[in-house]
Amino acid sequence: MEQYCESTRKIPVKGEYDIIVCGGGPAGVAAALAAARQGASVMLIERNQCCGGIWTSGAMPWVLDHKNKCGILAEIRELALKRGGEIHVSGSLSCPPEPLKLLLEELLLKGGVRIRYGTSVTGVHLKNNRITHIVTESKSGAEAWAAKRFIDCTGDGDLGALAGCSFEFGGPDGNTQPSSFIGIVCGLDPVAVQDFLAPHGGKPRLKELMESHGIFPTYGMPSLFHFGQGIFGLMSNHGYKVNAIDADNLTAKILEGRKELHTHVAFLRSLGGIWSNIALAGSSDNLGVREGRRLKGMEYVDCRHLGSGGRCDNAVCRATFCVDVHAPDPSKGNVIADQKVQTKPYDIPWGALVSAERENLLMAGRCISGDFIAHSSYRVTGDAVPMGEAAGTGAAISVRENILPSQVKGVPFFSMEK
Repeated sequence: MEQYCESTRKIPVKGEYDIIVCGGGPAGVAAALAAARQGASVMLIERNQCCGGIWTSGAMPWVLDHKNKCGILAEIRELALKRGGEIHVSGSLSCPPEPLKLLLEELLLKGGVRIRYGTSVTGVHLKNNRITHIVTESKSGAEAWAAKRFIDCTGDGDLGALAGCSFEFGGPDGNTQPSSFIGIVCGLDPVAVQDFLAPHGGKPRLKELMESHGIFPTYGMPSLFHFGQGIFGLMSNHGYKVNAIDADNLTAKILEGRKELHTHVAFLRSLGGIWSNIALAGSSDNLGVREGRRLKGMEYVDCRHLGSGGRCDNAVCRATFCVDVHAPDPSKGNVIADQKVQTKPYDIPWGALVSAERENLLMAGRCISGDFIAHSSYRVTGDAVPMGEAAGTGAAISVRENILPSQVKGVPFFSMEK
């Protein structure tokens, strides 16, 4: 491969913080807010123009595994319900994306977090096995930022990879779970379409409706969600062989997903009746990627831990969600792959959030240390938020006490009971 050698450039150091959080999704918001509430100076870096990740720019504000959680997630739940959110019969929480964007920003700004949008992490400077600076690119050009602690909440483990950390990717065969391209739809009466809504057993009804007219979505269980205030989400696309760390692959899956989404909405509108006024009001700004890198941590969460309902003295939250592997190979099914693992409520240990290879790096969300099967359970946002809150809290404690994150003991447990 032909190579281009970039000349040495001087990059201005624009700021220094106690903690820098990379990625403003559910985990990143919680990490930044928790650290700031502990008295740390915090900067949150996000490549999009809003916080919330999959909830907002991903057009899927559907919170799974939230019911047993306290702390910041309980706070978000209470505020979301006051802004048009709903608790559904399945127990899931939803909120229209736009009110959620503002809600998260208000929490962060009130907490004293500096937010930087439109900014991507592109480089890392290391010294003695620690990250001293990160380099970012934005409309302001290349800039460097220093911090005592860094938290990777990018979802795909981008910061850890730039820092040279080891990671796992995909399942035993190398394949990852498929992606989803989500649509925001309106023009429907929630009561009239109730039998087709996901929490009401509507997935089979919607599938039957589409297939009876010769429409076979790439996701074998197309789902319609009511987020509140007459705003719905349509998830009917699966992007197979997706690679979250390859831009060409992501582009292809976005192009495929958008085309399929428009086809499905046009089909539903053509049916008339309760579907007459359905309109595609928006779609994901980012592809709904279920998995990227899983960074190497001090501890490792695996399928045996799930099956036994593992408990930890250093737990940060208790996950209760099932194993949820969206079938990676459509030739073997296009819904959920049976992994023969029955999950019991299990603890996420602090060590799974602490890098084994960079002394001042933590991670939260779906890039923590775990195997393919376990990841399919703990990747949901109801667990990402308490993981982020734990990472931010622990990082701030380590700065205040001048110890390494691996030496922190007694990080708060962000579930209702231990």
